[in-house]
Amino acid sequence: MAQFHDVIQATLGWADAHLHRFTLGPKKDVWRGPFLASVADVEKGDDLDEASGVETDVVLDQVLRAPGDRVFYVYDFGDDWRHQLTAELTDGPLPGQLYPRLVEAEGRC
Repeated sequence: MAQFHDVIQATLGWADAHLHRFTLGPKKDVWRGPFLASVADVEKGDDLDEASGVETDVVLDQVLRAPGDRVFYVYDFGDDWRHQLTAELTDGPLPGQLYPRLVEAEGRC
């Protein structure tokens, strides 16, 4: 998931200059739902008792297992940019496609 964070940063043209969080579960409850502790959380020792895991220890296919599974990503806690990331396909890579691959996006950026 830490590498997925890097992919999201590159996709959106951001420079990883702010804090972020991955929230798990069916509801978009960024501040109350289960979440993965980021590298910054671990370095500061923040919220580790409340975390469902550490993003450096969790692989993307452990979170997005089936089509329709979602993970929520918030970036820059001050501006609170929230994103819903949904698995479209989980059957493995398609021939001739480059990965990671953005399938669809809504909104700016």
